Amino acid sequence: HAFYINIYGVLDNLTHLYICEKGVKDINNINIGLNKDKTKKHFSENINTALENKKDWLEYIKYFRNALAHRIAPYVPPYQINEEDKQKYDSLMKQYDSLMKQEHEILNKRNKIQNEKNSLYQAREDKKKFDKFTISINKIDNEIDELSTFCPYLTHSFNENNKYNIIYFQPQVLNDWESLICIIKVFMSELNIKINENNNIPLPFYYWCWKSRLRN
Repeated sequence: HAFYINIYGVLDNLTHLYICEKGVKDINNINIGLNKDKTKKHFSENINTALENKKDWLEYIKYFRNALAHRIAPYVPPYQINEEDKQKYDSLMKQYDSLMKQEHEILNKRNKIQNEKNSLYQAREDKKKFDKFTISINKIDNEIDELSTFCPYLTHSFNENNKYNIIYFQPQVLNDWESLICIIKVFMSELNIKINENNNIPLPFYYWCWKSRLRN
């Protein structure tokens, strides 16, 4: 969540920085933004070309950032079920819901009879039933775990926009970094800010791990 907010924030700050460094006076803060006409008219041809080339990416970043900030947070599902296991999964979930309902009924009943004379005896009997349900529930949990696999997908809605319905989370993060750096370099070039391209500086170990995974 912080990643999407900050990626969008970097783009916003970059725009403010450009307008400030260029000494633009005929625009207020509310009209400063990558996609705002009053800002775009002050951009150079190189910047506008770079933004046009990244149009789809900028649309995607805005789509997820706005959902996170105002409505629906991005979500990584804890697991997925294969199509051939769906029927078995649905059956297990029905059993699970039924057991949970009975378990809650026992708990509610125990709370109601706490002040009765036979409450101690009844509590013991209810505990036996409760323990029995707990064992059954744990068994079903284990069966569900065997059917499920982790899915590194990202979404915030399953029915709003099919274009961004499912995103592969880890590769997309790397792509977002690359796209952001590409845009930053164009702005830096237009502002005559020197870019340090010293390749002798070693990159962190985890960078090479990611690079290796993507290559494979």
